Amino acid sequence: GCKSLIALKVSNCGELSDHAVELIVKSFPELEELHLSVCGISSLPEDIANHLKRLKILSFGYNNLSDNALELIVTSFPTLEELYLIYCGITSLPGDIGIHLKCLKRLNFQRNNLSDHAVELIVKSFPELEELYLAHCGITSLPENIGNHLQCLKILDLGFNKLTKLPRSIANLADTCKEFYISGNPLQEPPIEIAKQGVKAVKRYFEELDRGAAGR
Repeated sequence: GCKSLIALKVSNCGELSDHAVELIVKSFPELEELHLSVCGISSLPEDIANHLKRLKILSFGYNNLSDNALELIVTSFPTLEELYLIYCGITSLPGDIGIHLKCLKRLNFQRNNLSDHAVELIVKSFPELEELYLAHCGITSLPENIGNHLQCLKILDLGFNKLTKLPRSIANLADTCKEFYISGNPLQEPPIEIAKQGVKAVKRYFEELDRGAAGR
């Protein structure tokens, strides 16, 4: 019956009561994919980890999650591979986020007003990450070592933030990162027109700068 359901999508349903969320969590122990977007959810059952032990994909987009709910999401699902928390009112993250989510490959935090510290945590916590979406997050700077930590990245979306420069280490992603989105930033170093051409163009820019400096 329904207990063997492996994917469930519930969205745009107004205010989903705490009881309804609890029912979903407890009724489908085999779930591998759960989408609860635009459901007015702020809290989650404290024992959620006891019920959804196979979860690989979780989306809570457009819900105003409490710090406690975020903590539960981070600590309850060690099998999670994809996490979508778009527009959830998140500004900071639990410091131990990387310890719990060791299987994470795709992370989408778009439209959250993330602190620089939160971005640093993401960068250092997920060395296996393949896709990272941080558009519209109010980011003013990136960790200098971003390219040393996230060496598996295939997609990096930093669009529509407040970045004026990119760290040189981002050039380390030139061979892996095939999709790089940077539009909508007041970027000066390198110039936005170069950065929009992709990470390989950014790498060339820094190499040419270095050659010019060495030639002086």
